[in-house]
Amino acid sequence: MVGGRDLNRRMRARRARGAPGPEVARGSQARLDARAKLVYKYAQGQGVKRQQMKREYDFSKARRGPVVPDAPGKTRVTIRLDNDVIEHFQSIVDRAGGGNYQTMINAALREYIQGTRLEAVVRRAVRKEVEAVKEALARTG
Repeated sequence: MVGGRDLNRRMRARRARGAPGPEVARGSQARLDARAKLVYKYAQGQGVKRQQMKREYDFSKARRGPVVPDAPGKTRVTIRLDNDVIEHFQSIVDRAGGGNYQTMINAALREYIQGTRLEAVVRRAVRKEVEAVKEALARTG
């Protein structure tokens, strides 16, 4: 067995015999040195685009902030929501096979706002119609 249990069992047996751990075992230092040499060679230009650093950089025209600007029409906010609300939207996304639960929350809020406006418009129209019917009944009756 090459897995972790066998390795742990062998390590305990080595320590019981008084042998040093893997960090100072014979050969491990040589492997670390070889790896360090490879990393050094890679950093010296083999596979790395090497450029000299300038002594000074001109940041007079630099701007603070993210390199990629936020999408227009979107504002980042911090909002605290109940766990069950977040889990509800995440489960919908999981069942759909992917997506973004934050986008779904945004869509639900937008639908609620538009629904509220629609409800208010319908209520006003119904009130006007009821008043018109009452006035017509009052004239005839």
